[in-house]
Amino acid sequence: MCKHSRIVIFPFSAQSKQWVNTRENWRKARRSKIEANTERTDLADYEFFTFDGPSKKRLAERLQSCIGPNEVIYIFGHCAPGSTIISKEASADSESISALVLARTLKKDVLLNRSFAGKIKIYGCNSALPSGTKRSFAHSFACIMKLYLYHNCEIHGYAETLVDGYVGAHKIATSDSSVVEALNKMIQRDEAFGTGIDAKYNEDHVLRPSKFRQEIEVSEDMMREVVQELTPNK
Repeated sequence: MCKHSRIVIFPFSAQSKQWVNTRENWRKARRSKIEANTERTDLADYEFFTFDGPSKKRLAERLQSCIGPNEVIYIFGHCAPGSTIISKEASADSESISALVLARTLKKDVLLNRSFAGKIKIYGCNSALPSGTKRSFAHSFACIMKLYLYHNCEIHGYAETLVDGYVGAHKIATSDSSVVEALNKMIQRDEAFGTGIDAKYNEDHVLRPSKFRQEIEVSEDMMREVVQELTPNK
């Protein structure tokens, strides 16, 4: 059986403390799932990349074989409803990248195959949420990928706050401040894999990010709007 590959991209030139912590948490959690499902042959560990020189080169090499429907690419960063950018840090002056530059980098610099038939998940808080008349980051990115002729892949965003921690081996999404506070205390005590909020989590897995993940649909009107925005005024 084909392994379900997980490629995680931090689309910035340098790492951040949160990225390092998240990378280790994700890796530990993924490995615990693999160890708990030894009879399954379709589970694979995460592969992590940034947009710095050496890592970007390795990413381009990896993406040469990244085509099939079992491949998932995560774009990791900070986002907000109606945002045009995804950022390295939560601060206002943080390094950031726009939907256009991200799509262009995937196409031209790291050479994502146009036949790619997997999923690209914008793993940032509220990346699927608009704000008033401003479309979501995930919608802008999906439109631009269509313009770049990536017609086979799915683009996904999230309509919730994504928490940098785990319950057991599972990622969390919630804007419940009490749950976030409890989890942050666990993380500070290096107990991110603890059971402090297992009961709430296990209520039909209500805190799973997948509960808030949305496949992005692109309308013709939205495509026209994006084309107009990208067309220089004469």
